[in-house]
Amino acid sequence: MNSFTFWENRWRDLNYAVRQLRKSPAFTITAVLTLALGIGAAAAVFSVLEAVVLSPLPYKNVDRIVRIKTQAAANYEQPESWPEYQDMRRLNSTFSVLAGVGFGSGVTLTQGSQAIYLHAVQGTDNFFDLYGVRPLLGRTYLPGEDQNGKNDVAVLSYEVWQQDFAGQKSIVGQTVRLDGTPYTVIGVMPAGFRVLPTPNVVYTPLHLSQDQIKSRGSHWLPAFGLMKPGVTIAQANADMNHVFSEMGKQFPDEDKGKTAQALPILDVLHTNREGHNDRPELWVLLAAVFSVLLIACTNVAGLLLARGLLREREMAVRTALGAGRKRLLSQMLTQSLVLGVAGCAGGVALGYLLLVAMQQFLEKAFARGGDVRLNLHVVGATLVISLLASVAAGLAPAWRTARINPNDALKSGGNAGTTRNQHRLRAGFVVVQLALSLILLVCSGLFLLGLRSMLETDLGFNPKNLLTLEVDIPAGDYKSRDFVQALVQPLESRVAAIPGVTAVGSNDLMPILQNGSNSDLHLVGKPADSIDKQRLTEMRFVTPGYFAAMHLAIVRGRDFNAQDSDKSQPVAIVNKTWVKEFLEEKEDPLTQAFANDPGTPPTAIIAVARSGRQDLAQPPSAEADFPMTQMPESWKAFVPQFYLFVRTTVPPAGITVQLQRALHDVAPNVAFRTPETMESVLSDALVTHRMLSWLFGLFAGIAVLLTAIGIYGLLSQEVAGRTRDIGVRMALGSTRSGVARLILIRACILLGTGLVLGMGGVLLVRRALNSVLVMQPQRDGWAIAAIVLALGGIGILAALIPARRAASVDPMQALRTE
Repeated sequence: MNSFTFWENRWRDLNYAVRQLRKSPAFTITAVLTLALGIGAAAAVFSVLEAVVLSPLPYKNVDRIVRIKTQAAANYEQPESWPEYQDMRRLNSTFSVLAGVGFGSGVTLTQGSQAIYLHAVQGTDNFFDLYGVRPLLGRTYLPGEDQNGKNDVAVLSYEVWQQDFAGQKSIVGQTVRLDGTPYTVIGVMPAGFRVLPTPNVVYTPLHLSQDQIKSRGSHWLPAFGLMKPGVTIAQANADMNHVFSEMGKQFPDEDKGKTAQALPILDVLHTNREGHNDRPELWVLLAAVFSVLLIACTNVAGLLLARGLLREREMAVRTALGAGRKRLLSQMLTQSLVLGVAGCAGGVALGYLLLVAMQQFLEKAFARGGDVRLNLHVVGATLVISLLASVAAGLAPAWRTARINPNDALKSGGNAGTTRNQHRLRAGFVVVQLALSLILLVCSGLFLLGLRSMLETDLGFNPKNLLTLEVDIPAGDYKSRDFVQALVQPLESRVAAIPGVTAVGSNDLMPILQNGSNSDLHLVGKPADSIDKQRLTEMRFVTPGYFAAMHLAIVRGRDFNAQDSDKSQPVAIVNKTWVKEFLEEKEDPLTQAFANDPGTPPTAIIAVARSGRQDLAQPPSAEADFPMTQMPESWKAFVPQFYLFVRTTVPPAGITVQLQRALHDVAPNVAFRTPETMESVLSDALVTHRMLSWLFGLFAGIAVLLTAIGIYGLLSQEVAGRTRDIGVRMALGSTRSGVARLILIRACILLGTGLVLGMGGVLLVRRALNSVLVMQPQRDGWAIAAIVLALGGIGILAALIPARRAASVDPMQALRTE
């Protein structure tokens, strides 16, 4: 009977809560929307954290997989050469697997007349042993299958198998053409396995040239290891440093002074090319969304408290008639739970919309950003958080309502809810909202300022009206011919003839997004740098029209031209940063030359160009550009793609069709990739900053809206609760402007308190913010001051309506109602 009574009471409480909420649609809609805003933001951010940080990687023994980061003696990161990798693999004692991985840009899959672009990953024969994942179909590489003559085999990702081969189980053993070369498909990986952010990947063994096999000084191969069971990171570091010490003794010119550090694979996945870890941004984002949720809870708590004050006399009568406090408390909390469930439904819908809007950001900003989904785990967590948030919001109002003294409440008449403690509680809610809103607004403003500062960085070139096209080079189709003469030059000629095109040039690497090959080039007549003081020069190969297309000014000397061929004098153009770093002030760069191998003429420096940035976060590097026609044959066989740059006088997107036609006429077997403007490339480089700015701006907007509603609701309730007091004041001679002034002074006190606490909060979180953005008071002070004034202005605007309502009280009518 007790059990039956318990559930019967809960059912009655639920019916009562639904009836009460239906009777007050304005209150219900406001409370549900408030919770939905906070919960929706939380659901979106939880989805990101669940996929990017919390979800386990689709590998076996994830905690034992590391990246071997090696540092040269001159203290810059330097991947391994093939001979170094072979020695590391042979000499180490702490890794059960040590694999080399080359993350190529992509390949062209040819099927009949159709050319499809796929991302590519090349690895050593033990590449798949590193991850410990068995193929869905077929097999992975066999020992020695990364040797020339055995390496024309391919393993498909699940997505490529489904999309491009219709999931045919007979695909294993079939021959496909990748970059014009026939490959035998030996396996298909299961769904979910990936080592790149994109799922559309084809895996092939390494294809090495004789120069790569023999050259110890050609550093291009990152190494990854699977530590043996029981081995710690410290032991692995000690072992690899011992290996490099032994290698340094045997090969001092290449390996002396090199050190190694094992980095957990999770840290590697969360590190961008500038070496910055993106996890601090995620935790800051989590703190921001909890702030929004807290603001929503305090707002709903204020609404419930105000509603409870309006029902004090009702509750007093019910208590006087015998209602128990537990039953009243149960009814109030049930009402909060109903609001929480409704808020959860709205929040899940809002979270889904936020994730859809964020999808492009996420795929480019995080290694596993493409896996972000609003799944059942997130929905379940969202429901729990919704219920906890609603109970937290309703607990204080419900407890206070259940503890009402019926005698006091019935004696108070029209003054219900106007005691000093009640004022302080409601005012405390608003002050908390103001403080949190100010912190979010300041963060949002600083992110936007940082983003604007990076976008306004002097790049050295003009990104406007500049279109870029990545062109894959099918190596198999150009084995017997020079791709520069057969593909690059004819394509540039056709594109130059398109109406509206003013300049066309090509580069082997994309500025801003890709680093060039670094080398310790040394000048004729000057000693080479010692191994511990090497100065690197970033090298790129370009065509004669590149500098004109980029609007990258040549300040001295001449541009490359058609006479700079593989049979002419080797030439180079250096930038101003190189001149400053490598030459004395009085030395003329145009009289210098780079030393080459014995028997080969030196490379003459023919010009100095303005320095262009290759990294938005770093100043320009010392750079030397060489004609693409003079690219060594050993390099040409391993250049996976080149980038075409087209300067236009018309909107760049307007020539996409002509660009596609030109590529098809020159190379019908090359997949056409959608061109990008250089401005969109810059946006991609700042995708994390853009996403954080966008989200913090959204969260700050929600917080300000909820805070304005909170101020309005508090002051409106005060005006409603003090109508009799206001009537008495006016009857005794107080003016309407004086009454309005009292309400506005009350608002100013609340605003001042909240803003002061908010600034204190900004100072407290400054250290956490410094891991995400640099906070400089002398630079950002005016912006912070403007944000404080703006939030104060919004608070005053929210207070004007209650102040006007107070000033319009009719004293006779107010007194007559008592």
